[in-house]
Amino acid sequence: MRVLLVSRDHHDLEKMAGIRRHVLKDVRAVDMHIVSGAGVSRKHPSERDVHYLREGLGERKKEYSAFSESDLLAELVKRRRFMPVTTYKADPRYRDTSTPERDLMIEQIHFCDELNNYLDKAPRPDVIFMTAGATIIRNACFLVAQAKGIRAYRMMPTHFLTPGREGPRFWFCSNNFSRISNDEIDFFDHEGENLRHHTEVLFEAIRSGQFRLSAHARSKREQRAALSWSQVAKDVLVILTGKDKGEARSRLRATANRVRNNRLVVT
Repeated sequence: MRVLLVSRDHHDLEKMAGIRRHVLKDVRAVDMHIVSGAGVSRKHPSERDVHYLREGLGERKKEYSAFSESDLLAELVKRRRFMPVTTYKADPRYRDTSTPERDLMIEQIHFCDELNNYLDKAPRPDVIFMTAGATIIRNACFLVAQAKGIRAYRMMPTHFLTPGREGPRFWFCSNNFSRISNDEIDFFDHEGENLRHHTEVLFEAIRSGQFRLSAHARSKREQRAALSWSQVAKDVLVILTGKDKGEARSRLRATANRVRNNRLVVT
């Protein structure tokens, strides 16, 4: 069985390399490789089975330097059978305007072509795994794999759904929209009594106030919009000191929009 793991950057690559080493200790019949969006200037020293999709991106940008955005859009349209033309707009760097739109368009073209070339030349994987996130590298790998008929799964963190649980827990999602699958291949043979027990424990913990899903949701919201005046002040200071890479401005815009929207709510 051949398995392909996807990593976004160097931090993600360390995690995927660790997963690979851990699995291969116990399962010898699996051939595991990694494709990564990490910069090639810092290749992982202990992993020779890593393919760097970012390699050649600099040359691609030079090749398209004279292209207008409409020209780049035409290039994306040529590849639409593999992924939607505007996939790059889901990337956080588009939303916080930290990266020029044309650079994101070129990245989408590059990653689409590189992954296609890799999958055509390397032995075909049986399944591809990647973590959650809307970055171009992850979306490209998921969508291209699906277009080629390769099973792809998003590893969605769900440890916060189990009261008292310590350590990681993941939901293997077979679509790009966090939807429950009705495909028979995605059904797991869970024992019904155990499922009922865990469901009752979760509901009772929520009802009694011992378990607050909102605490996790709040931490995620704080990444996108300030929830306190202290965070607003922090973002303003980051901008004034010239240290903002786009995230602080994006968070302040989202905060202003949230305040305006709250005024429109009819109670």
